[in-house]
Amino acid sequence: MPSIPWLLVALTTMACAPPSSDASQPGESDPLGSLTAGSASEGTAGPRADVVAARATGESGDLTVFVTIRSDETGCDQYADWWEVVTPEGELVTRRVLAHSHPDDNPFERSEAGVDLSRTEPVFIRAHMAPGGYVGDALEGSFDSGFTPAALPDGWFGELQFQEPLPTDCLF
Repeated sequence: MPSIPWLLVALTTMACAPPSSDASQPGESDPLGSLTAGSASEGTAGPRADVVAARATGESGDLTVFVTIRSDETGCDQYADWWEVVTPEGELVTRRVLAHSHPDDNPFERSEAGVDLSRTEPVFIRAHMAPGGYVGDALEGSFDSGFTPAALPDGWFGELQFQEPLPTDCLF
């Protein structure tokens, strides 16, 4: 019969291990594989954070970016915790961390000032949902030519979810 400490370690390890599965589900916290970004109209289940509009004021190199998000928010347990602007090469241009949930203010617009970006540079704008990751519709385009819905592949630069700045807490 196995000793009790070994049995406790085995049971604890089994209880904490993620379920094994060959197919990840959309919205899981797999940073590179199953996170869905872009056009989720193909049937992403679960809570979503859709970028529905984007605009900017100011001159190239010093923009104030405004992003409108529609999300399935219930409070700090489920809310859009940031939006970000990403180059086609996957470089994070800016991220606007959202300090609280917006269950009664939806869709909502938030801005970020001092963004060092050309008005003509093509970018992608997407939102991040806590929990769930990059699930929802994204936009692509430039601030001069406008934006259209983006069709980003699953996991598109999902590793950016670990890059600073990141939310530290949800206030309400």
